[in-house]
Amino acid sequence: MKSIFSCFYEERNDSELKRIWTDEKTLFVFDTNVLLGLYSFQPENRSDFFKALELLNGRAWIPYHVGLEYQRNRLQIIKNRRKFFTEMKKRADELSHTISFDQKLFTTFQNEFSLIKNFPTVNSKIQDIQQNIKDKIDTLNVELRKSITELKVEITSQDKDGIFLNSEDIVRNQIDDFFTNEKVGKNIFDTQDKLNNLFQEGEDRYKKGIPPGFEDAKQKGEDVFYFSDLEYKSKFGDLIIFKQIVDYAKEKTLKNVIFISEDTKSDWRINEEFEGKKILGARVELKNEIYDEAGVEHFSILKIDEFLTKSKIYLNVNIEDSSIQDIKDSLKFKDKKFIIKFDLTKEHDNNESIKIGEADKFIEFLKYKKFKDDFVKSGNIYYDDLVEKKKAFENKYGEFNEKKFIENMYFLNENLSEEDKQKLRDKILRNILSNKRYINKNLKNDDALEPNENDIDEE
Repeated sequence: MKSIFSCFYEERNDSELKRIWTDEKTLFVFDTNVLLGLYSFQPENRSDFFKALELLNGRAWIPYHVGLEYQRNRLQIIKNRRKFFTEMKKRADELSHTISFDQKLFTTFQNEFSLIKNFPTVNSKIQDIQQNIKDKIDTLNVELRKSITELKVEITSQDKDGIFLNSEDIVRNQIDDFFTNEKVGKNIFDTQDKLNNLFQEGEDRYKKGIPPGFEDAKQKGEDVFYFSDLEYKSKFGDLIIFKQIVDYAKEKTLKNVIFISEDTKSDWRINEEFEGKKILGARVELKNEIYDEAGVEHFSILKIDEFLTKSKIYLNVNIEDSSIQDIKDSLKFKDKKFIIKFDLTKEHDNNESIKIGEADKFIEFLKYKKFKDDFVKSGNIYYDDLVEKKKAFENKYGEFNEKKFIENMYFLNENLSEEDKQKLRDKILRNILSNKRYINKNLKNDDALEPNENDIDEE
């Protein structure tokens, strides 16, 4: 039965995997996100990666469309990384001002009880306390500034490549040196008619949920770009890449194809929920298609760290486990900045986790603001409830700058138009609020807070 339904099987036998890994008829294909991911590697880790590629003995290859996507997205990755380090240094500077001494409470205490006039010795003791605290804080601030300077040096050390938009791109130089022309596939969709026929096939595939790429259809919509007088629909990028892999495997009569990609969406990989999300092998439909169309016997998808770990075992690549872990950690760098604990529902019911760190604090802040507005409108002259509410929020969450929170939603989305930013802001706020509803005696249980332009605090 295995030979009939081979697409349902995932090879796990070490001896068989070693045979596949060393077989001359095995091709290692690298996705766009792998090439772009190299920008997050430290130079020594990137050298280890290319060391593994060299041992593949000419069996490493990229489809034409991977090369095109890499060239088109390279500058945005560099810009995002520059923005990341600039912001991190800026935030490090802000840490220098985290220790301060507010004398207002002492001054209020002195004035309320007329200590200067009525109890000079008590007043003198308070002044001694203040001076003692101030001296200690001054000492702490000196130490803090020294530590922050060391922190900034460490941050700078993590940006060893120092690639800027207008500087030499040493990462691309390494990619060019390795992926010479013979290691880049030809464009089998070199006319608009060929592309349009593929797009028509893609529309039908996506309606039926046939991989790869239907997840991109939800995210990229009808976005198009142009290259060499050809119009490309972005949502079909993964499908183009897969078709080019199948065509090349058929042309070269390959037996095994190993696709290295950081893409773990359900239009490439099997995703199952069981005590957390489990990312399994390649989709059955993908394996079945490449087996039928190209006569391939084994197709698998691996993340970069998995590829390096197996290369170390089966090809005797000299890579330290710590280097592989560093690479795995570096790939956690994303274009999105924040961490939220709920799904942002996008169009077509696609749930994508977006990371927004202070979302819970933001929700609680809006609850407090709503309580305050209702309280003021009620005309209640007893402010104990309001004071307690504010105190409870500040004790738990500290200060919260709503305006900065909103602005930070666009930290790595500076390529968006102002109109698109506003739409994104409204959409995120609606979804944040729809997951945590404000409920009190004046609101029905299904009433959610609505964001209001006037609600944004100015500081």
